[in-house]
Amino acid sequence: MELPEELYLEIFSYLPQHHLRLVSRTCRTFATLTKSLMFQTIHLDGSAQTVFGRVEDGQYEIHPARSRTVEVGSLESTVDELLALGIARHVRKLKFSPGYYVDGFWSNYRQWLEREVDYEEDFHSMYEAEDFETDSEGEYPGEYAGIRRRAEERLARPGKERNLIEQAEAIWVSKVEEQRERTDGILAALVKLFAHMPSLKAIEIQEWHCDLSDYGFVDDIDNEVSEQFSGCSTTWKHLELLSSALQASNSHVQSLVLPKIHPSSITTSAALEHMFSSLTTLSFNAESVDFLLESSNNEGSLLASLICHASQTLQTLEFRNITTSHPQLPEVGEHYIEKLLGSVSAPVSTYTPLVFPALKTLKLRSLLLETPSLINFLSQQPKLQYAHFEYVYLTSIGYKWHNVAQKLPPSCNKLYIGRCGHEKRALDSPAAYNHIKPFLPFKEEFPSTSGWRLNEMAFQREMDDDLQRQLDAGMAGVLPPDQMYMGKTREEWVAMMRLASDHAEFERI
Repeated sequence: MELPEELYLEIFSYLPQHHLRLVSRTCRTFATLTKSLMFQTIHLDGSAQTVFGRVEDGQYEIHPARSRTVEVGSLESTVDELLALGIARHVRKLKFSPGYYVDGFWSNYRQWLEREVDYEEDFHSMYEAEDFETDSEGEYPGEYAGIRRRAEERLARPGKERNLIEQAEAIWVSKVEEQRERTDGILAALVKLFAHMPSLKAIEIQEWHCDLSDYGFVDDIDNEVSEQFSGCSTTWKHLELLSSALQASNSHVQSLVLPKIHPSSITTSAALEHMFSSLTTLSFNAESVDFLLESSNNEGSLLASLICHASQTLQTLEFRNITTSHPQLPEVGEHYIEKLLGSVSAPVSTYTPLVFPALKTLKLRSLLLETPSLINFLSQQPKLQYAHFEYVYLTSIGYKWHNVAQKLPPSCNKLYIGRCGHEKRALDSPAAYNHIKPFLPFKEEFPSTSGWRLNEMAFQREMDDDLQRQLDAGMAGVLPPDQMYMGKTREEWVAMMRLASDHAEFERI
C-alpha cells in the first residue's frame, strides 16, 4: 500500500545522509522526494572527495551533494552545474571551503624551510657534547640515532625540494592570476547562486588545507604550511566574497559559523554589516585572544562593531568554537569579555557591555576571564536562558563560579560548567590557568543562596550512556563483573566518578 508523499517525506527526514542515498536509488518517486533532504546541505570544498566522508563536530559526516573538487577559480562552472541540476532551491546550509591559492606562498615556504634548518642545526649542536648517537645502552636503543636520521632528512629538504618548489610555484602563479582575472565573474556567479537559494538559512566557512603531497612533497607538512601561512586571512576573504554576493542578491542568512580568525585580518564593509544584521546564530573562534587584554590596543574593535550590528537579532552566540581543532587555552592573561561584546564610551574609553535583547544561548570556551567584566555582561542580558562555559578560568580574587551563577539574569534556567577553574592558588599567583584551582562541581556544590543546584538527572543520564556504550562495544561479555567497575559495584563506581567529575549541568532551584 502506498503512503502519501508527505508521510514518506516525514519518515525519510529521520534518516542519515548515507541511508538517504540508498533510498534515492530505489525508484524515481523516492529519488524526487529525497532530493530536498539530500541537498539541504552542500559543501563546496577544495579537497578531493572521498568515499569515507569525515568527522565534523564529533559526528561522522558524508556530503553526497559534493561531486567534485571546487576551487575559487572554478566557482563559475560549479554554480552553473548546481543550477542545471536543480539543487540550489533545496539548499538550507552552505559549507564553503573551496581551494584558494595564496599569492606569495612559496616565498613564505622557502623562509619556513630555512627556519626548520636553523632549528635542526641548533638541535644538533645541543647534543654534540652528549654523544648524541651513542645511545645503545639507553632505555630505547637507537632512539637518538633515529632522531638524527630524521633531522638530517629535514636538513636535506631545501636541496631536494628545489625543483619541486619551482614547478609548484609556476602552478600557484597561474592559479593566483586566474583568481584575480575572474574576480568579477566569481562574484556574479555567487550572486546568481544565492538568487536561486530561497531556502538558504546558514553559511559555514571552513578551512581548506592544501595537500602538497600532490606535488611530490613529503606528506607530513604542518598546519601552518597547509594553510599557506594565511588561514585566518583566507577565511575573512571568503567571508567578504560571500557577504558581497548576499548583499548584491538582496539575500540574508540567519546562521554564520567561522573557524579561527584573527583581528588583524578583519575588515568591515556595508556588505558585512548587511550580513551580520540578520544573524540569529553566530559561532566563531579567534586564533589569539590577546585583543581582550586590558593593555592591548583596539585591534578587536572592528570585530566588536560587526557583532554590534548583529546584537538586535542574535539568539545564539558561541565564542571560541570547536570547528577544525580545540581552541588553545592562553597561557597567561586576564581577558575582558566586554572588549569583544561591548562598546567604548567616550571620553574616558570605558567599555559598556552590549545588550542582546533576543540572546538565549551563550557559549564561551578557552578563556581566562576577568570576573567582574563577565558578571557585568551576563547580568545585562534580559532573555538569556542557557549559559555554557568550557575551559574558562576565573582570574579575579574573591570570585567563584557560584558568584557568577548568582548574577545570571532571572530568565536563565540552565548552566553548564565544564573543565573550568576558579581561585588562584596564592594571592600573588599570575593569571594563568595552571595557577588556578580546578573547579570540581560535585565536590564544591553551590551554596543554596546562589539559587542553583546540580542537575543530578543529567549526571545519571551521562553515566547510563557510558554504560550503554560499554555494552554496545561488547565489554560486558569480555570483562568479568569485578573489572567492569575497577573492582567496585556500579553504585560505588558512579559515586567515585561523581566526586571526580570536572563538569556538570546546573538548574534553578
